Amino acid sequence: LTELEVITLKNNILQGSIPQEVANLNKLISLDLTECFLTGTLPQRFESPSLKIILLANNAISGRFFQTDDSPHLQSIKEIRMENNLLTGTLHGPSMMKIPHLETLSLSDNDLSGLIPGEELGLLPTLHYLYLDSNHFVGPLPSQLAQAGKASILELWVQDNALSGTVPASYVRFDQLHDFFIDGNKLTGALPPDLCGPEINSDFYANVPPEAERNYCDSIACRAGSVA
Repeated sequence: LTELEVITLKNNILQGSIPQEVANLNKLISLDLTECFLTGTLPQRFESPSLKIILLANNAISGRFFQTDDSPHLQSIKEIRMENNLLTGTLHGPSMMKIPHLETLSLSDNDLSGLIPGEELGLLPTLHYLYLDSNHFVGPLPSQLAQAGKASILELWVQDNALSGTVPASYVRFDQLHDFFIDGNKLTGALPPDLCGPEINSDFYANVPPEAERNYCDSIACRAGSVA
């Protein structure tokens, strides 16, 4: 099986941890073990320099997210989905910078903590979908996440953490942003007015009569089904 390029075994009862033999496959392109009752820790090193997709959502994988600079797969990876696991620790900023082609990072519903490494994530020019909700992140929303000339995020979910401070004015650079959720934090102050508009979280007012007054900042700041 040394020539194996694609593994798709989602929705099975595999149990146990990801075998080291899988991580050692040096031609692997896509790994999908979504909802397979997996436990153990995430391998910190995959040998394939062509690995583009890692789908490991809805398992019980524990330990730390990638915290190594020495893994060939980081250079080619485009999509990582590990929502609804048991990951702990912090997001390692230097490792994030080693994933230059990352488009989707989904780490919702884990036990991650610490600061969001905004400067490093903000340097990723193709990062469009960032899901960090339902963790234990603290500190401010990083203004560096929206760096001039590199602000390409389309969906940003950070609700249900312990973030504080205000929403940075730099986020208006996300000119294609259409999903932005921040409720369930300790944020204060007003949203930048230029950030609020009908194109963001558009389904928030789906059941509201057309003639009703709308404050489009509510659709960002408030949980669905509520208003300020």
